[in-house]
Amino acid sequence: RPTHRPTDPPRPPGAFPLCPRTARHPRVNCLRPDPCLPALEESFGRFKTRSMYQTGDPLDDRPDSILDCVNERGAPVIHRLVQYHDRLDDELKAAQEEMEEERMRVSNEETGRDAKKRRRAPTTSNFLKRNPITGEHERLLPQESTWYLFYVKGRPETLRQMVKFRRRFRMRYHVFLELIKIAKTAEWFPGAETADAAGRAGAPLELLVLGSLRYLGRGWTFDDLEEATGISEERHRRFFHEFITVGSTSMFDKWVYFPKTAEEAANCIHEYDQAGHPGAAFSSDGTHGISEKVPARLKNAHLGAKESHTARAYNMTVNHRRRILNTTRGSPCSWNDKTLSSFDDVLCGIDNGTLLSDVIFELNGYDESGRIVKVKYSGVYAIVDNGYLDRSTLVCPIKYPASHEEDRWSRWIESLRKDVECTFGILKGRFRILKCGIRVHGVEAVDKIWATCCALHNFLLDSDGLDEKWESGVRCDWEGELGKHDLRDVPLIFQRVGASRNTNFSGMGCGRDDRVDSRPFGCDSAAAARGSNFLSAAAPVGRGAPPAGGSADAPIPVRSLTLKDFRSRLVVHLDILWKQTKVVWPSRNGKME
Repeated sequence: RPTHRPTDPPRPPGAFPLCPRTARHPRVNCLRPDPCLPALEESFGRFKTRSMYQTGDPLDDRPDSILDCVNERGAPVIHRLVQYHDRLDDELKAAQEEMEEERMRVSNEETGRDAKKRRRAPTTSNFLKRNPITGEHERLLPQESTWYLFYVKGRPETLRQMVKFRRRFRMRYHVFLELIKIAKTAEWFPGAETADAAGRAGAPLELLVLGSLRYLGRGWTFDDLEEATGISEERHRRFFHEFITVGSTSMFDKWVYFPKTAEEAANCIHEYDQAGHPGAAFSSDGTHGISEKVPARLKNAHLGAKESHTARAYNMTVNHRRRILNTTRGSPCSWNDKTLSSFDDVLCGIDNGTLLSDVIFELNGYDESGRIVKVKYSGVYAIVDNGYLDRSTLVCPIKYPASHEEDRWSRWIESLRKDVECTFGILKGRFRILKCGIRVHGVEAVDKIWATCCALHNFLLDSDGLDEKWESGVRCDWEGELGKHDLRDVPLIFQRVGASRNTNFSGMGCGRDDRVDSRPFGCDSAAAARGSNFLSAAAPVGRGAPPAGGSADAPIPVRSLTLKDFRSRLVVHLDILWKQTKVVWPSRNGKME
């Protein structure tokens, strides 16, 4: 299209394009040429493509001249001026891209390699060694480090060396070799052993994994790892971030999983069923992981009431064998258990019926005539503390028990819930970085470290053979040697359950109805008088029975009940089993310390 209107005066040579400053001063001589034009034409002249200052795109209807931005009276049109400046910016950007492509092409022709390829830092450290023949100093290679000679080229031979290896790297040597084999087969770290920019051989994968395990297990620094392996501090740091990325994705998906069907959930319910709580599949609680490098804008949110330093909060779900079934992604430390459970997909899925709603279990109860009946229920529930939401799928102890049966049940379930607390202790004791503080920047990296530690915990649990069902245990009718009860030999759980709880909150002393209970474990007054530990004939009526109008064959969804109602049914069920001496405290080896 024409560059000027017929009514405009003729434009002298070299006056195109016009200086953009005329857009701000319309009365300035619009025919003055741009003083930068000769330099720009000389700079872009070597390109064979068109110059943005000579021709325009025929499909672009934006003005290509300042003269197209005025009307017939010579007044500027604002929107046309804006379009004109946008066109100049787009053309300048296109020219810069062309210049960059030309520069890269020339650079590739001169060097003979791709200039865009990132240069990797050398994998060797700055530590030197002395050549025994020439006496000169040479750089220490990773293949000459102590760790390589002891754990890669050689291996622990004696029992003492194997024990030290597990204490140093938190796993047995053959388990470490199994982890390396899985990593190489699945190609978790494809570029770990490639050559560096100088053409030197890459660091062995075994040394890099050992460095990451020592960093997690003992809280070392990357400088300490450089001294032990001969691999640079930066190389260890970059591989560690690769390791936790794989650990929070591939490892986590492989070893941390939640049961999806009733058959898979039966493996987790087994120990709780022995302990008189059928339908309980796991216990859940929240914990904190110290993070020293929280961004300043998030510091206040990561300071909680329990901690004096910044930390991340996680809600963990485990079974009675200390296997981690699920964990939430990190949250600010200021969040409490109620908030954490609201964002837990597992706990919410069980409450709304989308997870494990096909699990069927039975609880003992009494009908109207006082006979023991079995009532079917569907779904599962978690054992938690009193800090969680008031849901029937989150069963917590009774804070103020009103009877001996409720007090015994509360003490018993409090002891069952300690499996998640034990898992916290095992996890933070095995990986000291969680206890001493995580020193990496960013909350995303902290969450990756937590997920990696959870995955390695389950991996070690499988490797040590500790995830098998606990078939043995200690029965509630425990007796000492030759049938004699010695208080010093009574298992701690039965001492705790059998002890009387102080209910004198008024400070006025005991009333007439508050007397010390001297009954044997699990016996009521009538049964104690008869010298029997079985169910008394004078049973409470109506407790634990199915609701009115319900069918005994149709299972009752646990989530349809209130917490108070469902908890009272659990109390009756445990009381019946206790009097029948059918309650067993789960144990791996059948012993109770």
